[in-house]
Amino acid sequence: MQSFVLNTKFPEAAASRVCIQRLGKQLIARGHRVVFNDWNHYDQYDVVLFMSYDPEVEAARKQNPKIIIGIGDPKPQQIDTTARDADFLLVSSLEQRDLFLRANANPFIFPMFPEIPRIEKTHRQNEILRIGYHGNKAHLHSISPHITSALEELGKHRKVEFWAMYNIEKLGSWKFGLPDPKLVTVKHIQWHPNHYEKYLSQVDIGIIPNTILGSYYEKKKKTSKMFKYFFGTSQEDYLTRFKFSSNSGRLYVFSQLGIPVVSDFFPTAAQFLEHGNRGFLAHSAEGWYSCLLKLAESADLRQKLAANLRAYIDENADFDKTTEELTTLLAQLKPKEQVPVQITDMNSWARVFGYLSLLFEYSIHGNALTRAIFLKSKLLLKRKSLETPIESL
Repeated sequence: MQSFVLNTKFPEAAASRVCIQRLGKQLIARGHRVVFNDWNHYDQYDVVLFMSYDPEVEAARKQNPKIIIGIGDPKPQQIDTTARDADFLLVSSLEQRDLFLRANANPFIFPMFPEIPRIEKTHRQNEILRIGYHGNKAHLHSISPHITSALEELGKHRKVEFWAMYNIEKLGSWKFGLPDPKLVTVKHIQWHPNHYEKYLSQVDIGIIPNTILGSYYEKKKKTSKMFKYFFGTSQEDYLTRFKFSSNSGRLYVFSQLGIPVVSDFFPTAAQFLEHGNRGFLAHSAEGWYSCLLKLAESADLRQKLAANLRAYIDENADFDKTTEELTTLLAQLKPKEQVPVQITDMNSWARVFGYLSLLFEYSIHGNALTRAIFLKSKLLLKRKSLETPIESL
């Protein structure tokens, strides 16, 4: 058995509730020694876990060179500092893991799931279709026009309510991008841990808007002829943007409440939902409407997809199993034994050569303006190469 100290000065933060409080309970249940918030005796422990907002990596390493150091929910600004100096990281998803591999060889995907009661829900066809959301107010700002339009289209054919649960007291009411009140009734619900069961459990369908505002509009920008020639681009190509910390937390809540989900495109959603088997994925307004309509018209389908998602999470993201995998990893780690693989991007001049090779190809077929740009770039590069040592190219 190992000896753990789990430290944070912000125990009520969402990530701390999981990485410190819930993980601590699991470790104690497995017979490990766990102490919370001991900032002065690192020499007495095998493993210390800090949260990203208050790490003391240097102090812990100095006091106990053999201690294994972890950081929960690391942030991008820590890539070249504490995330690199730690021995392991607790990340919430494929997206976050991929980002931090450049800083640390051991980013461990740990389910950042809140503790909520599991409800056995029986779906029925009701007069009012209730669609629910929970999470950050910022995602609500990004549901227009694609999700808003889909909700309004549904509202033309049936009674639709949209229940949005977010932190109104701290962030204020959501006012941008709401659906037409004549078609969809919006209910604003103050976020609270007890409100998952009290309110959100009553909805028929859950939605996961995750695309950052601008992605939908970027798609509508015209594509230049040069880009079309070089890269085979189309004006209808997808340009989607999502947070590095996108994860399965919101999916998990709906799964425990027995509610099927429609989500924006992002890797973790695709992994968990497997479109059509455990939920639906959509990007366009038409895509969202199609998915929502299928679920609205069939209580049996809602029941099936909700059950499939819960079963998948039980099998692949179970908190007990993940904790066991984590302790196995930690038992094998040695302080700073693993060095991350760092793949350096091409330097600026190498990129210039790459671009010019494309321009050369296009200059044979392109118009007079493009050929002129190519020739001018070639002359500038030649002049620069005479001034720059070959080692720096």
